Amino acid sequence: MKNLFRFHNQEQTRIGFLMLLAFLLPFLWLCAIRGICMNGGESGNDAYYHAAAAQQGPALFCAKTFPALELSIWKENFANKELFYHTVLWGLFSLEKIFGVSPEAPFHFPALFFMALALGAFLFAMKRFGVMPQLMIPMTLLGV
Repeated sequence: MKNLFRFHNQEQTRIGFLMLLAFLLPFLWLCAIRGICMNGGESGNDAYYHAAAAQQGPALFCAKTFPALELSIWKENFANKELFYHTVLWGLFSLEKIFGVSPEAPFHFPALFFMALALGAFLFAMKRFGVMPQLMIPMTLLGV
């Protein structure tokens, strides 16, 4: 019964702080790079097609044609091979609408969400493989 109400000791607090830094430092660095490099739009055409597919929502998820693909052979023979990705993007764009953010390029909110997800998965894997917390910060910074 005593273990249920046990407080964290100093070592656990230090490890938690190091893991938080291992997430925040590279994430803030990626945010800064994205803000500087992508302030006028996206770097490729692919992001616009994914955004157009996600904004149309479930109506397009099982469609056979996709008119937004004007320069692609997939315009008339469309298959949504990234269905899960488009579903997550659709949810993120819906959140943007709730908060009054325009779901237009540059797509910072979805990009930052997926960057945080990848970085969190990387940290989770390092924790599970027993990487020392002192090494997590340099490894995440080098991984970026």
